[in-house]
Amino acid sequence: MNVGIVVDSTCDLPNSIVDRYQVHILPLSVKTKSTHFIDGRHPEESNQFYKSTPVSALSRAEVVDLSKSNIVEQLKNDLIYQYDHLLILAPHIKLSSTLTSLRAAVQELQSDLERLRKRASIRNAFKVRIIETQTSYAGYGLVLYEALRLISEKARSVDQLKQPLDLFKGNVETYVLPGHENFNPNYLGQPPFNISWFSQQKLKFTGTIPVLKVSDVGVQQHRLLKASHAESDFFEMLYDKITRTTFKNHMVNLSYAGNLSQLRVLPTYNALQEHIQSKGGKLVLSVMSPTAGAQLGAKTISVAFAG
Repeated sequence: MNVGIVVDSTCDLPNSIVDRYQVHILPLSVKTKSTHFIDGRHPEESNQFYKSTPVSALSRAEVVDLSKSNIVEQLKNDLIYQYDHLLILAPHIKLSSTLTSLRAAVQELQSDLERLRKRASIRNAFKVRIIETQTSYAGYGLVLYEALRLISEKARSVDQLKQPLDLFKGNVETYVLPGHENFNPNYLGQPPFNISWFSQQKLKFTGTIPVLKVSDVGVQQHRLLKASHAESDFFEMLYDKITRTTFKNHMVNLSYAGNLSQLRVLPTYNALQEHIQSKGGKLVLSVMSPTAGAQLGAKTISVAFAG
């Protein structure tokens, strides 16, 4: 059995893991007034994008979603010949249109699959399974990691993967601190956040930043932090939650819309990392997808764990 894993580029996980397991990335892109950035999950390019894009331009950036025709092309040109089974993991349907495009693409291609593979002298049965992860940002990466772990340990078929992944994703907690330097509440007035104008003004007046929680129903405001020390308070909040967590797998996934070295020097980051290790976990870092960072601003932090 030859299982291929497909995600879109908002799936935050280190490239070392993506490369090791040959995960296929469907790239989204970001348009600003002066650039069109293709998000292929390359950390150096992403860092340069965050560094060179002004905050004002990032807040007005347009995320270009995956189209059905683009997905069909990638499946037909490559993936249906490389693998016998495809497991496609999609981000939260309320935060992204990827799931809708994936379903439409697979449905369109279904009638041609057998003919195309036979023409390439491939006789094995072909299966595709699409799973909505019900999360995004670092949580999307955590579900990907769990899928890779299951395949690596038990060589499951895509049918056997669906049930444990459905159970696992229900245990994933994802918390997001929007870009806390030069925070602009107007980010949150846009879909999928849709915070009211009144709430935006309240955030400005009180000098607070919301911590967002991604759940099966979408994105909700979890708590408010003072902007002046939001970063340290966010890590302390996570420290407290992890104290009361028994991990379903050992990974705590963190993504950051900026250079990761800026986080590693923070005392609160070091304390959180040591705490996770004391509970038998491992903190893994990646650069946040610019298509996600464009929604919430540079220096956004996302953390996910399953417990």
